[in-house]
Amino acid sequence: MNGCSSHQEERMLLELLSATTSPSDEEQGIKAMLQAGAHRIEGREEWLTEDESARFDHLMAHRPIRKITPWIAAAAVLAGACLVPWIRWAREPQDVAVTYIYGNKVEDAPLAMEMMKQTMGEMLDRPEVETELMNLFDE
Repeated sequence: MNGCSSHQEERMLLELLSATTSPSDEEQGIKAMLQAGAHRIEGREEWLTEDESARFDHLMAHRPIRKITPWIAAAAVLAGACLVPWIRWAREPQDVAVTYIYGNKVEDAPLAMEMMKQTMGEMLDRPEVETELMNLFDE
């Protein structure tokens, strides 16, 4: 019961238990267990003594996963090379231009508003602008 018996010993025990005329409950359980296991592993004692390390090494050397791995590694390196600069660029504070006035970039919103009010005021103070707007909307 501790797993040290060979298949031949288990077969012999099964024959002894089968020959018993009135087996106990424990003997019936052992007999059922031996009958179930006998069909699956009959005649496989050589598995315990075979050296399959050379076959295993051959299979591992010719597995298809080795051919895929360099491509995956190359794709990962390429993705990393593209992502790192993009992440660094995304983290840098970006300049926000509020407006361009007379060709100059103005980033200060209050200053831009003041300059726009001044420019609009100068434009609307001219009498010809008002006349042109009236002519435009009257037509």
